Amino acid sequence: MERLCDERWAVDGSAHGVRVALMPRRRCAGVDVHFPRELMVRYVSAVDDEGVAWVTPDAGGRLRGRGTYVSANPRAVEEAIKRKRFELGFKNRDVRVPKTLVEMTRRGLRREVVALVERAGASASEARASDSSETTRAVERETVTTVEEEIEQLLRAQKRIVADDWVLIPSDLVDEMDDERLEKVSVHRERAPSDVSPGVGYRLDALSMDELVSILDGDSLDKTFATNVRACLERFRLSKKLSDAPVLVGVDEDVSLRLRIAQIKLKLFERG
Repeated sequence: MERLCDERWAVDGSAHGVRVALMPRRRCAGVDVHFPRELMVRYVSAVDDEGVAWVTPDAGGRLRGRGTYVSANPRAVEEAIKRKRFELGFKNRDVRVPKTLVEMTRRGLRREVVALVERAGASASEARASDSSETTRAVERETVTTVEEEIEQLLRAQKRIVADDWVLIPSDLVDEMDDERLEKVSVHRERAPSDVSPGVGYRLDALSMDELVSILDGDSLDKTFATNVRACLERFRLSKKLSDAPVLVGVDEDVSLRLRIAQIKLKLFERG
């Protein structure tokens, strides 16, 4: 389990990866290995109407109270239950563990991804940049005419921690793209893919096509937004053209990082 967790929690060298690497770490109650706190699942003790304390997943990390952290792996949760680590963490021998705790955790992680996708999409004028006139003006503004301007543009690009746009490219579609297109989105089969897609933004590739479409079926998502994204994903699956990938416009740094983290946790938990 320790070796498996070490492999699963490898962090790439992207801007997001650097921020995650600097986060405080916590010991997993299931496998006794330290991981970045924000990449773990937090559990709290919640009291029901009858005064009984229950172990409750806190996927968003916002519930009040003492927290116990477990790596995003169902087997780690089962180990924590088996070793009675929740009772130890909450210092309460009477705290009860729901039989469906693993499934409750999975549902909570999915809800968190849906909420963050919705928050990211709320800042988008559309699911993808379809306003051709604005796109043309943006291209004109970025047109380089001299070496000095090109150097200045590169310097500005290096200073940007997070791109303005997120590109939704499911992980299974990345594998289907040819080498020329892979080069354009900085994905190389020989190494771990970067978050950054030069000139486009950040890839939202933690989930597969089916998993992402399933997330977009969530009841809380704006229907027009979700329909547009699904339509773009279908076009992208057929065409393999990067221009057909959905784009979330104006996603700020904190939201993009939280969305990245939420997807990583969900992916690890569902595929663990």
